[in-house]
Amino acid sequence: MSLIPCPSCSAQISPAAVTCPQCGHPVTTVQPRKKKRSKIKIIGLIVVGLIIIGAVASQQKKDGRSPSSTSQSTSGGAGTGDTVHEIAARPGIGDIVTFDDSEWVVLEAVNLGQRLRSNNQFQEDARTTGAFVRVHFRVTNRTNEEQRIFDAPKLVDDQGREFEGLDFQSFYIPEDGETIGFTALPADIPREFYSIFEVPADAAGLQFQTRSFATVRRSYVAVDLGLAP
Repeated sequence: MSLIPCPSCSAQISPAAVTCPQCGHPVTTVQPRKKKRSKIKIIGLIVVGLIIIGAVASQQKKDGRSPSSTSQSTSGGAGTGDTVHEIAARPGIGDIVTFDDSEWVVLEAVNLGQRLRSNNQFQEDARTTGAFVRVHFRVTNRTNEEQRIFDAPKLVDDQGREFEGLDFQSFYIPEDGETIGFTALPADIPREFYSIFEVPADAAGLQFQTRSFATVRRSYVAVDLGLAP
């Protein structure tokens, strides 16, 4: 136990002593007080927390734009936090699908069979044991800024299998056509694209997944193509 000085004669005495053994001066040991938490600090932490929660909610609202729908599920191409909309009357060819940030219309879907003819003399025709499906669609950017789609739409069949567009599909679309790639989408200017998918012979109930532009918490609406290979 460390000694303390007497407040009267400065002699070193035990902190447990009642009086100084040198001069008899009474000794009172003052117990340290516990620090009280600052109310201002607590209020500040609450305010910062509310700001963070508000910012997260705002970002989720921005990225989670979705059209009206009757129910939701998270299957068929959607990641964690994404939304696939199951609509009572599923849209088909020619129907407009509207999100907060974009508008989609599937103009045509064609079963091209087991052989794809190349539009380039240096690229061979493609063949498959299943079938090639070509989808012609239109996209309109409804935001005020230029947008790009970094994750091209997919096909999904009634077994939940997903099919991505072919590599080098630009060799197999009409010569004046365009694939979506990372193409810039200016505000309010409709753009038309082609995508070609290879699907197995038993694929049925094929649906084209239109989607919002959001990079996280996307919204999807499947369009019934009305065909099977």
